[in-house]
Amino acid sequence: MNKNNTKTCIIVLGMHRSGTSAVTGLLEKFGIYLGNKLLEANIGNLKGYFENEIFVEFNKEVLLDLNSYHEDIEFNFYSIKNIDKYVDKLCDIIETEFKNVNIFAIKDPRISLLFPIYQKAMEKKGIDIKIIRPIREPSEVAVSFKKASDIEYEHSFALWINYNLLAEFYTRDMEKLYITYNDLVYNTKETLFRISNFINKPLNDGIDLFIDKKLYRSKKENLNINLELYNFAYNIYHNLSSSKNIKIKKLYQEYKSLIQKNDFIKDYYKKKYLIVSKENIKKDFIVKLKYNELKYLQYLKDKKIAIFGLGKAGQTIYNFLKNYKLDDYIKYFIDDNIKGKYEGISIINTEKFLKQYQKEIDIVVFGKYQHLNPNLLSNITIPYERLEILETDYV
Repeated sequence: MNKNNTKTCIIVLGMHRSGTSAVTGLLEKFGIYLGNKLLEANIGNLKGYFENEIFVEFNKEVLLDLNSYHEDIEFNFYSIKNIDKYVDKLCDIIETEFKNVNIFAIKDPRISLLFPIYQKAMEKKGIDIKIIRPIREPSEVAVSFKKASDIEYEHSFALWINYNLLAEFYTRDMEKLYITYNDLVYNTKETLFRISNFINKPLNDGIDLFIDKKLYRSKKENLNINLELYNFAYNIYHNLSSSKNIKIKKLYQEYKSLIQKNDFIKDYYKKKYLIVSKENIKKDFIVKLKYNELKYLQYLKDKKIAIFGLGKAGQTIYNFLKNYKLDDYIKYFIDDNIKGKYEGISIINTEKFLKQYQKEIDIVVFGKYQHLNPNLLSNITIPYERLEILETDYV
């Protein structure tokens, strides 16, 4: 890097639910610019995510283009293809957002997967990079992720391993500041001194008040999960939290072997989930299948399908199935507010469906965050392998 360059980008690199938001919030308190429009706070993160919306959207689009998304436990070093087309677009975004500032920060956990794009873009623009690596115990992340997004514990552990190994591999020759979640909450002032020295910014009075110990809600628990996976994740955690070097490629091979041989992954693949993001709903039927589950489109053939609701989610599901020539298998829409037909398909209310029509149906498709009639799920007698649509609007 050019040492005379006055621009510096601080990238907060870490797994979801690991304190990345808190660390980035502190950077803002230090006077580090984060961009024009940040994601709003919500019940999942009461003080805010401190993520620049334009970078979040960019990362989602890149992952979608790579046939992946942020919960992909199989995303790896070789998943990023045709990197230059993403780099050029990212350079344009950086120029627009940070043209007039000398130091800025970017945070989105997805960057753990996509860091090579950011590294190459910064190099192309002559911007120095500083890496801050928040790390949190895998079991606490799993508990937090379960509360926020109903992610199974084994899935969270696998994601934790994958995110952290990729982040370490990508930044293996770079200077990093590691911050454990425990230190962030309970050794806040000492942690702030370390951040201050790392980013060369003075520590002002009152910054420590930003960290609210009451928001440390997801504590370590004894989880009933695969013991080999648990021990593997904690071995990595203890090494990272003590800033020890790890043999990344060897560990990654062990990780791949671990997820391939254990039943928790096989069970996970059997869930037949589709992913529909709220952003994608606005783009007709651009829908992302979880991992490579196109094979489950074959599963849907010859099954009689009912779609719950005719809102944006229901219409997106319909368009998706139609796109794959499966609309002939859709027999009903279930909606309590609309009558008649949609695209020639009968619309029936929940009560009528439960009493008269569910025996004709093999699978009900519904959105996890849709407002369901409370009697619907408790009275469905269709086999458990029905397909469930999830709206992934969480981060």
